[in-house]
Amino acid sequence: MLSDSAKALRPEIQSAFDAGGLDAVCELFSQLEARVEQLVARVQELEKRLNMNSSNSSKPPSSDGLKRKTKSLRRKNTGRKPGGQPGHPGQTLQQSPAPDITHCIALDRCPDCGPDLCDEPVASEEKRQVFDLPLIAMKVSEHRAECKWCPACVKWITAPFPAEVSVPVQYGHGMQSVMSYLNIAQLLPCECTAEVCQDLFGHRPSAASVVRAVARCAEKVAPAVERIAGVLREAKQLHANDARQRGQKHIAKTTLKPLLADYDLWISKGLKSHPEVAKPAGKRGRVKQSKERNQLMRMSKMRDEVLRFTHDLNVPFDNNQAERDLRMIKVQQKVSGCFRSERGAQIFCAIRSYLSTTRKHGLNLMDSIKSAFAGKPVDFAPE
Repeated sequence: MLSDSAKALRPEIQSAFDAGGLDAVCELFSQLEARVEQLVARVQELEKRLNMNSSNSSKPPSSDGLKRKTKSLRRKNTGRKPGGQPGHPGQTLQQSPAPDITHCIALDRCPDCGPDLCDEPVASEEKRQVFDLPLIAMKVSEHRAECKWCPACVKWITAPFPAEVSVPVQYGHGMQSVMSYLNIAQLLPCECTAEVCQDLFGHRPSAASVVRAVARCAEKVAPAVERIAGVLREAKQLHANDARQRGQKHIAKTTLKPLLADYDLWISKGLKSHPEVAKPAGKRGRVKQSKERNQLMRMSKMRDEVLRFTHDLNVPFDNNQAERDLRMIKVQQKVSGCFRSERGAQIFCAIRSYLSTTRKHGLNLMDSIKSAFAGKPVDFAPE
C-alpha cells in the first residue's frame, strides 16, 4: 500500500510521463535525488553545529549551557594493575643522612622476660625517621636605634636604621614573600591570601598589606625582568629560552623525504573524503565548501608553513609553551576577577615573568622571591 507521500507524487509523475514519456520521469527523479542530497547535506551541517561545544571547537565553555555531559570518575579498565607500572622511576620518601633532631630510645629491660639490660653493650641501632614541619609562628624583630647628644653638632643624633626598616611597623622579607607567592604564583585573591596566613601563621594581614607586598615584589624583580626581556629580544622565538641543544640545524633529507610524502598522501586522502562542492549552473561567486575541505586546502597550500619545524629546528612543533605562559593572566581573571588598574596588570605580568623563568631554570619559587626582596634577584643573563 502506497504511503501518503508516494500518493502525492503520482500526479507529478503522471504529468511528466504524459509530457515526455519515460525520459521525463527519469529527469524528474534525478531532480528529486539532487534535492534529497542537498537536504541530507544540510541536515548533516546542522547536526554538526548542534554537536559543537567547548571541548571540540573554539566555542567558550559558557556557550555549553546547562546540558553538559557528565564525565565518569571511574577508572577505565586498561588491563593493568593499579599503581606504578614496571619501569616507572617512582617517588618514595627516603631517609635523610643528616637528621636535624635525634631521639635515642634506651633499652633498659627485656620486654619478653624482664631482666635489666642497662649494663649490656649496644650491638646495633634500628633507625626510623619522621618528616614534619616545625611550629610556624610570627617572629617580631625590634630594631632600637641609639640616640646621643653630639657636642660638636650641638644636637641630638639617632643611629640610622637598616635600609629595609623604613617605617615604625612593617612586614619582613619572609612574610612579604609568602604573600606575593600566594597572590601571584598561586593566584589567590587578597582576602584568601590573608586567610591562609591566618590559618598557617596565626596572623592575618590586611588586603592592603598584600597589595603593597606584591607591588614591592614587582619593584624588586624589575632588574631580572629587564634581563629576561633582553634575552627574549635576541631569541629566534619568544617562547623558547631553551631551544634545541643538539646542534642540528635541519633534519636529514633521507629522513624528511618520506615524512613529506606521507603528509601529502594524508592530505590527498582527506580531500577525496571531502570532495569539492560543484558550482550550480548560472550561480556567480564561490561555492561554500565544508570546513574540513577548507582546512585541508589551507594545509595543502601552506605546507611549508605548517611543516616549518621540520626545516628549522629552532621552531617548535607546536605553540603550547607560548600559550601556557600567556594563559595565566586569563586564569587569574577567572579566579580573582579583573584587574582594577593597568598598574595592577603590569605588576602581575612582571612577577609572573620572573616566576615562570625561575621555574624553567628548576629553581625554588619561594627562595627566588626571598632573594628578590633581599635585593638579589636571580640573574637570568645568558652565559
